[in-house]
Amino acid sequence: LPDDLSWDLLPYMPAVRRLQRDGTTFRQFMVSDSLCCPSRASILTGNYAHTTHVWDNHRPNGGAPVSDR
Repeated sequence: LPDDLSWDLLPYMPAVRRLQRDGTTFRQFMVSDSLCCPSRASILTGNYAHTTHVWDNHRPNGGAPVSDR
């Protein structure tokens, strides 16, 4: 899921660099939810939003706190 990947990691990810360079087209696909957080929670857990309770990209039903680096 390279959508929120740090740019400094790209040199170590040749497949992602190839996607960046060449692009790709998905002709048939499905998502459990069109929003990022619920969809990602489903990908990572194998459960739908009604089970993960992640229904939104923002708190209190989704999202994540920004960490101070």
